[in-house]
Amino acid sequence: MTRSIFIILLSIQWAIPAAAQTDWPLFHGNETRTGYSSAATSAGLVDLWNIDLGSPIYTSPVVAQGRVYVTTADARLVALDAATGTLIWQDVLPSWSESTPAIWNGRLYVGCNDHNIRCIGATTGALIWLATTSSWVESSPLVFSDKVFIGGMNHQLYAYDALSGALSFSLATGGDVLTAPSTDGQNIYFAGDEEKIRAITPDGSAVWTHDAPGAVYGAPVVAESKIVYGSIANGGGLSFNRIEALNASTGIALWQQESSAYDFFYGTPAVGYGNVFMGGFQGTVKAYDLSTGVLLWMRSLGNYALLSSPALSNGVLYIGSTDGQVFALDAFTGAVLDQAATGAFVQSSPAVADGRLFIGSADGRVWAFDLESPVSVTMTPSGTVVPPGGNLSFGVTFTNLTANPQSFLGWLKITRPSGAQLSFGNPVSFNLSSGGTQTVQARITIPLSAPAGGYIMAVHAGPLQTILWDAASFNFSITAADGDPSAPEVWTGEFLDQLSPLLTSGPLQPEEFGLAVPHPNPFNSSTTLRVWLPYAGAVSLKVYDANGRLAAILLEGSASAGIHDIAWNAVNQSSGVYFFRLAAGGQVQVQRGMLIK
Repeated sequence: MTRSIFIILLSIQWAIPAAAQTDWPLFHGNETRTGYSSAATSAGLVDLWNIDLGSPIYTSPVVAQGRVYVTTADARLVALDAATGTLIWQDVLPSWSESTPAIWNGRLYVGCNDHNIRCIGATTGALIWLATTSSWVESSPLVFSDKVFIGGMNHQLYAYDALSGALSFSLATGGDVLTAPSTDGQNIYFAGDEEKIRAITPDGSAVWTHDAPGAVYGAPVVAESKIVYGSIANGGGLSFNRIEALNASTGIALWQQESSAYDFFYGTPAVGYGNVFMGGFQGTVKAYDLSTGVLLWMRSLGNYALLSSPALSNGVLYIGSTDGQVFALDAFTGAVLDQAATGAFVQSSPAVADGRLFIGSADGRVWAFDLESPVSVTMTPSGTVVPPGGNLSFGVTFTNLTANPQSFLGWLKITRPSGAQLSFGNPVSFNLSSGGTQTVQARITIPLSAPAGGYIMAVHAGPLQTILWDAASFNFSITAADGDPSAPEVWTGEFLDQLSPLLTSGPLQPEEFGLAVPHPNPFNSSTTLRVWLPYAGAVSLKVYDANGRLAAILLEGSASAGIHDIAWNAVNQSSGVYFFRLAAGGQVQVQRGMLIK
């Protein structure tokens, strides 16, 4: 392959404010409720179809058995074919539903503003049963333990028999239950504007109650024995917006982080890969460490409110914005990997299922994007701290995931400390045989005038630069030493044919914290990870599946400085993509591996 040189062009995008609010259908972790699937997904948002339903869509789509279900502002429940967007059936409801439906055993459950909860056949749209509350219903339902749990605007939580609709019990609370309950497979957790988080058993017995720091408008999320939620409290003319984690067994607070005064948390957090992700009213996405609450990264997506709750799949965070954009971010660095425009503002939250992403917009359209890339991208840096005028080297591996040859382009982007992205002008062509893999080295020369700070290096792949298939990124930093602010800021980079030995080995006493790509990769049943630790101390190495759920803990405790090789036996795991997350000393690195059995 010929060496190719690139020049980076600077570009900055501006946005204007707007507003909205919603629920997220993926946080329950229940495949029949959420549409979670093992289908591989990628970062690229490739247009698949969109359909105009003629009325704004503020709730989130829910996907099951090849169908997409969504409610509209003119009081319809609509079923669409997930592959084509073709209308299958629609049911005119007596009243508008602000509730994202739940799916269980071929039945849809939805609450309406006429004080009723409906159970509807998912295949036909026929009414199976109807239950009446004494108030309108804004909460989305949770189906668990053969019951439907749903909140009312009359300070009540209701539980109905999922098959018959008979009332099992109701619980009085001190405020409206606005959001969907959630479960860890044992207890039920719910919240509302009474500024409390409650845990109950499936039969309604109290487990614990926690005083929240404000009203809760997004649902509590359960992950790794923790409850995570956002809250809004007002006082003295200011708003206090906080995200908090609790012990799921006891309700005791583990950590709390405060956001800025007007960065309201209306959405539900996404939790996966050991992180917590939350979008705010001021247009910023933040990622926190699930165990400690430490802020890992933040990314501004403009001045438009993020009322859409994020969704996670295969290391990518998807979120809608009120400027009508859907964004794909690297879940580990916050780099914007792709974005796609809809026709109007988006407060609907994305649903990811069967290798596709579905979302609604305020102009009445449901949008479907294909996430099944034929090619995957992984990166391995040889160092992540460079001075002005120095070189940043890293390995790039492209893997053909199909049985057909693939031709595509590879190109590079850098995200500056300000968030602005620098794009390389000329992509490089690659050709992969059926199931083939190609690993090359890339080298970037840092300008003498480059500002010191934290950057993100990303590699993109696709048939055109306007169509992204997949992308990967890693963090690096530029030091202030020996810089020359008066020099022209010209970035250059090149792809080389061979991997440098630096990418596969390291010093016996490493100067930098690091995690190598698992070897072998792809692997069958077992693989080994090399860890570089410049200092002794507490270390965590965990494995997560493609949906962000914890699969294994390889290391948790103290480790000495140096190089450590750690094996993972995945004999009891299913084939698919896995993420290896190394955390130590406030730093986090993640690598991706493919298990093939």
